[in-house]
Order: sequence, then C-alpha cells, then structure tokens
Amino acid sequence: MLKFFCIGDVDSCTGFSLAGVEGEAPEGAEEALDAFEAALCDPDVSILIITEEIAIWLQDRITDHRISGGRPMVVEIPGNLSDEFRSSSLMESIRQAIGISL
Repeated sequence: MLKFFCIGDVDSCTGFSLAGVEGEAPEGAEEALDAFEAALCDPDVSILIITEEIAIWLQDRITDHRISGGRPMVVEIPGNLSDEFRSSSLMESIRQAIGISL
C-alpha cells in the first residue's frame, strides 16, 4: 500500500492530515533530521513530502538519499510561507510535485 508522510510546518501537516496523511512539524533542524531518518526507516512510507523551509535544514541529507536511489521518494513542496503556496491550493501543489492527486 502506498503511504505518504509529511514533514513540514504545522499548517501543511494539518492540511495533509485532513487527507489522511500522517506528518510531523519539527521546530528545529535536529527534530527535522530525526523525523526524516525515522521516515526513511519506515518500510511503509513510499512518498515523503517535505516543505521547502524544512528541506533547507536537510538539503545535504536529502541529496544523499536521492543519489542512493532509495525509498521513499522525497518530494519538496512549497510551505505555508511560500508565495507559490499562496497562488495555488495545497492539493494542486501536491499534484504538481508528485504527479498524482490525493
């Protein structure tokens, strides 16, 4: 079964939770790294959604993961502070980022 997980700001995680997607809203880089590593270790997570603001803290680790070609697929989306987010709906941002609708 395809399972999504979100690491992002509180608003993004709340929005995803309404669609049945679990998530975590870390308050700092260390918490973000812990959440990222936990999601990578969860064999059920197929797509890991990370907001841009959180991805900045994890950029090196995300790049290493993408190079390794491992699972889950990591997708960055605009967070609630992004101008791009304000111009489209959350679901539209997800569809653009991963190519499927939730």
